[in-house]
Amino acid sequence: MNPEVPFISKNAISILIVDDNPMFLHLLSQLLEREAFVHVVGTAFSGEQAFQMARQLLPWVVIIDLEMQIFTNPHAIAYLRSRSPASTIIALTLLEENLPYHLRDKFGVDAIIAKSRAFSELLPNILNNMFLTLDASPQIQTVAQPA
Repeated sequence: MNPEVPFISKNAISILIVDDNPMFLHLLSQLLEREAFVHVVGTAFSGEQAFQMARQLLPWVVIIDLEMQIFTNPHAIAYLRSRSPASTIIALTLLEENLPYHLRDKFGVDAIIAKSRAFSELLPNILNNMFLTLDASPQIQTVAQPA
């Protein structure tokens, strides 16, 4: 298996969630795990933890809070992109209006979603990005999920 290519298990999309709010992290993990096609492979409370986990776990999707207290800014997201280049990165923000869409092109964010709409918009964005990436990248590996 190529260590730079994220995996989609035969049963689920692997997801890493990064947020410094333990309650939101827990709720989002529970929401996503309700879906049969999703497996939350890890959670991190800081950008630094996210870098290590993304490199180790090779998640298909990384969901990261833009406003974390510890080590998150657009440059940290660019670094995360360099650690896990094939992962889809979805940024969550507290902003309701004027979302920072410039981050998509400048720093490699695939989608930006207001946290208030995360529970309704996250799954459609994950699926949309998954199908776009599968169409563009035949090298994505489908492997059995680690036990």
